[in-house]
Amino acid sequence: MAKKKKTAKKKNKGGFQKMLALFFMVLGSIIFTPTTLVLAIGMLPTIVAYIVDRSYEKNKTFTIGSMNFAGCFPYLITLWTGENTTPVALNHIMNPETIIIIYSIAALGYLINWIVVAFVKTLIVQKSHMKIKTIDKNLKAMEERWGRKVSGKVDLDTQGFPRQQENEKS
Repeated sequence: MAKKKKTAKKKNKGGFQKMLALFFMVLGSIIFTPTTLVLAIGMLPTIVAYIVDRSYEKNKTFTIGSMNFAGCFPYLITLWTGENTTPVALNHIMNPETIIIIYSIAALGYLINWIVVAFVKTLIVQKSHMKIKTIDKNLKAMEERWGRKVSGKVDLDTQGFPRQQENEKS
């Protein structure tokens, strides 16, 4: 009689916690509908950045999201300190000036990310060039002290051993 193989069940780690968090997020967005409306429309550049950013760290998403939230924040403050209703939130969203300001500040996030990435890339390239120069300088010093064989620029025979030069034969 053949024994039944035990199948390993994959446990859904944190499944209940994720569902609970999702429940509270939906509940919170229903309770705070005006804030949710402003953030849902205002944070669209961040959502696009999240989809486009393929890096593991999501640096572009973080930079654009931070600036995008900073653009939404003054309008959220006016909601929270004044009349916090859906028509007021829709009035903010329907105002083209508001959307232009929010999205322009998100574009500043793109610009900041582009500048910082270019600057860091330049620094890394310069550091690499400096390291190459240091290695070449050390190699020349070793060649002067130990001879040409140290450099690895030696003719090899068919078995991979250095060929003896005529001046080395004695």
